[in-house]
This record gives sequence, C-alpha cells and structure tokens, in this order.
Amino acid sequence: MGFLGGCQYLETSGAILTDYRCKLSRQQLESWTATNICMSSRHTDCADYKKSSGGCFITTAACLTMGKPDDCEELTMMRLFRDKWLRNQPDGNALIEDYYQTAPIIVEKIDQQPDRKAIYSNIYKEYILPCVECAKTKKFANSKKIYVDMVTSLKEQYC
Repeated sequence: MGFLGGCQYLETSGAILTDYRCKLSRQQLESWTATNICMSSRHTDCADYKKSSGGCFITTAACLTMGKPDDCEELTMMRLFRDKWLRNQPDGNALIEDYYQTAPIIVEKIDQQPDRKAIYSNIYKEYILPCVECAKTKKFANSKKIYVDMVTSLKEQYC
C-alpha cells in the first residue's frame, strides 16, 4: 500500500490494475474518485476527510494541496497555537468560532476556482508559514495577527 498525491487517506494496491482504498474506512474507491477528489485539492469533498480534519479547514486544505500529510509540522503547530494559546486569549474563543463558521465556506469557494492550487500555495506562503514560524519562536501575538489577517482577507475575497 502506498501514499499518493499528498493524501494520507488514500492507499493503493494491485500489480497490474491499481486498487484505490480509503485508508480510514478501507472502502474501495473508484479510480475517478481517487484521482479527482482524493488526489486533488477537492479532498474536502471526501466524507472521511471531513470526519478527521480536526478543524484547521484552510490550513489543512492548503497543506494537503501542497502534498503534506495531516500530521505535518505546519498543521501540528497551527493546532497547538489554536488549542494552547489562542483559545486562552480574551477574544480567542470568538476568533476560533468565527473561523469554524467561515473557513468551510472559504474552502468551498476556493475549491471552485480553476487556479485553486495556486491560491492554496499563496495562502501557504503568505500566511501559514509566517504564522508557524512565529509560533515556533513563541511570538504568539504575531501569529495571532497573521491568523486574523488571513481570515479577514479570505473572508473579504470569498464570503
């Protein structure tokens, strides 16, 4: 069984004909589904992905589009930042709740764009990497500013 297209939820087997399976449910997938949903930035259409994404909708979509696994450094740091620092700030829960309300809409709108991979790449470079670097150096207030700027900018563009 192998790892394809940056999607940790997809397994393959078979010598001549490839057999695609969802790693979480072990359900067999049609080739079209594996290629056009699982191995693309439309991974959010996958029911198993929705159950396991852990709430980092935009970051997860961007990282998976970049070919990174769900447990990559960026997602791990963003989740720690959210759960260990942001949640404990006076406005943290409100920011997180707003994100949970708007992020799925933003991801859905981005996924409808023909240049969605470029959009996610830009989000990754412009917001996610700087936010992660600040969090790694314990500059959490800077991470928060980047996080808020990202959500605000993406809401203006896609909501």
